[in-house]
Amino acid sequence: MRTLVIEARHLDTDDRTVSRLEVEMPMDEAGQRGQLAELVKGLHADARMRSFGDGVASFLGAQYLVVAHYVRRDHDHEGASGAVTAHQPAQQQSLFAA
Repeated sequence: MRTLVIEARHLDTDDRTVSRLEVEMPMDEAGQRGQLAELVKGLHADARMRSFGDGVASFLGAQYLVVAHYVRRDHDHEGASGAVTAHQPAQQQSLFAA
């Protein structure tokens, strides 16, 4: 079992809701994409998928911006398919070389 987090932000009021579901995460990306689309549709029927990658999908509806992602488990190894790591410091590269 894996925890799936669905975070929605209202576009006008900036109100946010977070839903957590325990799911069997599909091992392949097509299955993950389908599962995320199905579960988000159950909560936000008009939201349409805008992007997907590495077990994370974003959706846009008339009133909500929605992000759905699988939560990484401590024993998952780095870079596992569908695993989402905790926020890590990032270093922005310069856009143009000097």
